[in-house]
Amino acid sequence: MELVVDQSAAMTEPRNPHEHDPRLGDHDPRADFDDEFTPRRRGQLPHRGPALLALGIVCLVLTLINLACGPLGFIAWFMATSDLKKMREGRMDPDGRGLTRAGQFLEIATVVLFLFLIVVFTVFITLII
Repeated sequence: MELVVDQSAAMTEPRNPHEHDPRLGDHDPRADFDDEFTPRRRGQLPHRGPALLALGIVCLVLTLINLACGPLGFIAWFMATSDLKKMREGRMDPDGRGLTRAGQFLEIATVVLFLFLIVVFTVFITLII
């Protein structure tokens, strides 16, 4: 049995990686990147996972201190839910799914805590009056 090697596909000289390879046809792989390190997915929105996670942490901590951030938790919860829906539909970059879910969990905890504190304060004020 003889091994046949296609010599036409072998490269005789080293190629510049920043040069377009004619074997790829019309597709230029350099168009898939904004710069050297950031891949871009065509037709997808960038994910907001880190922002939603940070918003969830800040809202939870500030709700423990005072009730000012409770309503912001509702907005952040809605944002996380809509982002997860877009990721499922393929319209948003799915790389941030874990961070978005973690942020959504913290925002749900913030809303539950906010509603619990409202009930506790309402009962406390009612008992005092």
